[in-house]
Amino acid sequence: MAGGFSRRMGSCKADLTTPSGLSFVTWMGRRLAPPSVPVWVGTRSDGPGRDAGFPWVDDELPGEGPLSSIVALLSVTRTTHLLVVPTDMPLLPPDLGIRMLARAQGEGGVLVDDQGVVDPFPALIPRRALEPTRALLMAGERRASAWRATVEAVTVPAHSLYPDRPWAEVAANVNTPEDYDRVQDKLRRLGSR
Repeated sequence: MAGGFSRRMGSCKADLTTPSGLSFVTWMGRRLAPPSVPVWVGTRSDGPGRDAGFPWVDDELPGEGPLSSIVALLSVTRTTHLLVVPTDMPLLPPDLGIRMLARAQGEGGVLVDDQGVVDPFPALIPRRALEPTRALLMAGERRASAWRATVEAVTVPAHSLYPDRPWAEVAANVNTPEDYDRVQDKLRRLGSR
C-alpha cells in the first residue's frame, strides 16, 4: 500500500529510497514477492508508486484510508490470499508471506500479535473477504482491520514467526525522518538492490 499522505514524515514515504536508490515501493515489491507471485501497488490515482514497475490499482474510494486500498487490492487478487504491507516497513523479511500462509487455517486470514498488540499490518487477507469488506467500506467503515469482521482470522505470536529476532526490528516502521535514518544502515547491510 502506497497511497498514504505521510504527514509525520513530511514527504512521501513510498518515494523514500534505499541506500542503492530504489524507492521503498520497488524495494518492497522485489523483496517480498517470490518469483511468479504478482505484486500490485494500491495507491491514489494521483498517488505514489504508480511508476514502481508493478501494476497499480486506484483505491476503491480515493482519500478514504487503508481499507479502501485493501478492497481495491483484493479486487485484483487472483491468489487465495493477499499479503498486505505498507511501504514504510522496509525490513520485513522476504519469506514473511510464506510463513504467514503456513499459519493460515484454511481460507482464513492471519495477523501478527507482538506481546498482546495486534497491528493491522502486515496482514494476510483471504480473497473471499472482498465483497463483505467492500460492503463495510460502502457503509462507512474506514478502519484497516475491519476486514476481520468478514472472515475468520488467526493471530500468530510474532516470536513464532521469527524466534531469533525482536518483532520491533523485523517490522520496523518508518514514520519520521529519524526512523528513516535508523533503517538506512540496516538496509545497507541487506544489500538493498
